Amino acid sequence: MIATTTSLTLKDKLNKIKERQWWRPVAPLIIDEFGELFFENYRTSLNMLLNFIVKPEKRTLIPAVIHHDGTARVQSVTNGSNHVLYTLLRAFNAKTGIPILCNTSLNDAGEPIINTVEEAIEFALHKGLSTICVNGNTVVKLYIEKSQMNLPYNLRNVDFFSHYADLDLASYLTKMNPFGLNVEELTLYFDNPNIYSSLSLDNPTHVDILRKDTNDYKIKYKNGLKR
Repeated sequence: MIATTTSLTLKDKLNKIKERQWWRPVAPLIIDEFGELFFENYRTSLNMLLNFIVKPEKRTLIPAVIHHDGTARVQSVTNGSNHVLYTLLRAFNAKTGIPILCNTSLNDAGEPIINTVEEAIEFALHKGLSTICVNGNTVVKLYIEKSQMNLPYNLRNVDFFSHYADLDLASYLTKMNPFGLNVEELTLYFDNPNIYSSLSLDNPTHVDILRKDTNDYKIKYKNGLKR
């Protein structure tokens, strides 16, 4: 779900829809090239994995996404990573001068993220929403039926992950990382599937690319890949 960053009222509405605590902010989507204007020590974070301090002079523009300590959990958007969101952010920035929108996952408390149009319609009906947008190109108008409000959902699979009780973790990691990439190199790889999903950790040429990109990243961003 997406909303403007300037309104705490809209942030509260998003939290109410998702049954989250009132104090929880939502995450900012930002056009990547504007990141350094809004956040201290900014570097590209395509998957909402990093917190950055919001620059004091920008805080009145984006109060809905700021944590109590002045940070925000940023999702960088480029034309290559998500063309639809990038286009939306560019249009919003042209109208408002703010290259940022609120973003929060489409799911309810305790529920996995919605993955089909049918699930999205069910969610919207139960929350009293009148419109949903699908894939950035289809608008679905809904009639708000009070009898559907706040009904329990059809159960969806939440058991996505499992592991073998007798798994030898050390051997498994050696097998998965045969060229011994270090923590920073692996962090860059797994943090950016939009960029590196076509690379394999058991391909020496791909490993060389990752090592070079990690070095370039650490030169560009002084905080490197530390968590």
